[in-house]
Amino acid sequence: MVTEEQIGTEVVKKILKRAKLDYRLGIYPWVRAYQMARDAPNVLIYSIARNDKRETLFKWVCVIAPCHGYLYRVKSCLAVKVSTVDDIKQLCPVKGLLTRCGVCSDTGGAARAQPSGS
Repeated sequence: MVTEEQIGTEVVKKILKRAKLDYRLGIYPWVRAYQMARDAPNVLIYSIARNDKRETLFKWVCVIAPCHGYLYRVKSCLAVKVSTVDDIKQLCPVKGLLTRCGVCSDTGGAARAQPSGS
């Protein structure tokens, strides 16, 4: 099975080859890759979700692949019902329904999962 990351890498390689640009691919932890792309010249990061906060931080080139997020719960936890991002925000630990939620830091998912005002 081909992953979205593999498809993304192939698309990026083809674009860079077509542009006749020399490049070196590296794999870094997400936070480090994000900081490098934000702060260093001539650094490309992929795949990254485009959002309002990031809009002016980067020069956006093209969509590589659609971005999908998934939310999982324990099968027996029937009280957790989610249809929208706002539903996730309402399941805060104060309400006692969601005791733990894990997301990768500095990702689109982390930004969307933040309670309002955080």
